[in-house]
Amino acid sequence: MSYVSLLKNIPDILSQPIGIAAIASLGIHGAIAMIVPLMPMESNKPKETASSKTVGLLELSQADQNRLPQTTPQIG
Repeated sequence: MSYVSLLKNIPDILSQPIGIAAIASLGIHGAIAMIVPLMPMESNKPKETASSKTVGLLELSQADQNRLPQTTPQIG
C-alpha cells in the first residue's frame, strides 16, 4: 500500500468508530504527555515531619484529670 492510497483512505478510516477512537486516544494521550511535565510535583515541596512540629505542654488540674475516662490496661 502506497502513501497516496493511504491518504485517500483516511476519510474512510475516520468514518469508522475504531478510527475515531484511535484519533481521540492519540489526541488525549498527546495532551496528557504535554501537560504532565508542566505540573508541579508534590515531592518538590518540603515535607514537614512530626518531629519538626513544636507542641505546647498542657498540665491538667485534678478536676480535669477526674473528668478523663477510667481505662484499664489490656494485656494480650
